[in-house]
Amino acid sequence: MKKKKLILVTLCLTFCFACTGCASVYDLSEEDEDTIAVYCAKTVSKFNTSKKQGYVNLVGQSDDTTEEVVEDTPEEVTTPETEEVTEDETVANPEETVDETQATSEEVLEEASASASLTDALGIGGLSFTYKNSVEMSYYSMGGYYDITPQSGNDFLVVTYEVTNSTDGDIVIDMPSTGIVFKASVGGAANTADNTILLNDLSVFNGTIEANTTEELVLLFQFKPESLADLSSLKLQMVQGDTTTNIEF
Repeated sequence: MKKKKLILVTLCLTFCFACTGCASVYDLSEEDEDTIAVYCAKTVSKFNTSKKQGYVNLVGQSDDTTEEVVEDTPEEVTTPETEEVTEDETVANPEETVDETQATSEEVLEEASASASLTDALGIGGLSFTYKNSVEMSYYSMGGYYDITPQSGNDFLVVTYEVTNSTDGDIVIDMPSTGIVFKASVGGAANTADNTILLNDLSVFNGTIEANTTEELVLLFQFKPESLADLSSLKLQMVQGDTTTNIEF
């Protein structure tokens, strides 16, 4: 019986030594140790159901430091007292400030060297640009899923063109590479077209008009609503380098 026990113990010890292996020891930097410690602390805290929730503020500096649990309630924001304006200080009248998005015709429109249709002015072979309409909008929606709004106090003047590719091949339009800028004048005021992220914005359009198809592209200008009361006075210009062309509708 003693021999059997001795043999059994010997086999167990042999099996244990056979299952052991060599492990590599890695040297961790202080940053790695801190990262592991933070991760372990967060993991333990996450599954520690007895831990109270909320921010914990440490009170006192002695060894008998206690913890004060602060509920997750919004902090009260204290508004600083308004400084008094002295007699030497001048307060600007909002009505007298200059709106950078709104300028007079003399400041924006330039001396035109020629007049032409948009088709001839752009000169993109195979493409014709047909003026459709000009409308005032308080916001512009593209495809019903993306809306853009003008700056406060302004409305959009949306000028729409139908672009037709009458050829049997696709035609690429790369407006950013041309350096062309569009300007409009209406109601005694003038402004430069906005460069938006709209996919159908003619001023920054970079895409393809497929063969034998027609697409609508737009130009968006910002004006005061009173300037858009009568759109019959609308004038459109295309500026490319030193050349300014009046666009005929």
